[in-house]
This record gives sequence, structure tokens and C-alpha cells, in this order.
Amino acid sequence: IMNADGSNARMLTPTGGNSQGPSISPDGQWVAFTSYFDHYGEIHGCEIYIMRVDGTDVRRLTDNDYCDYQPRWGP
Repeated sequence: IMNADGSNARMLTPTGGNSQGPSISPDGQWVAFTSYFDHYGEIHGCEIYIMRVDGTDVRRLTDNDYCDYQPRWGP
């Protein structure tokens, strides 16, 4: 994540996994994304997570044998 002008770039997710497809919540407080945090290296192990935009309060939202991806926020 970074400032609109490209400054202050920083990684929010830990290394060692593949995190992708971020989606910022309408209120700008949360980011939803797909990651292999808990199933790294498994073909169908991607789950959907949310966390605060500062990288804290990570929560897994899905847990199944399929790859869940491309989370989006609704109204």
C-alpha cells in the first residue's frame, strides 16, 4: 500500500505466501484479498482474508477445499 503520490510504499502481508487481488472497503478502513497463508504450496489452498489497511487485525473469511479468490465489497 502507498500514498496516492507513490510515496511511503509498504508491504502489508507477510512473506512466504502468495497474496493477491486486494479490494479496499468503501470506508477505506479494510482490505480484502486472496492468500495462501494457511495452505502455502497447496493447489486449491487459497482463502479470502480481510485486514485493516495498516496491516493489523488479519481475519480469514473462508475455509474450504476450493480456491476462493477475487473478493469484492458490496453496498
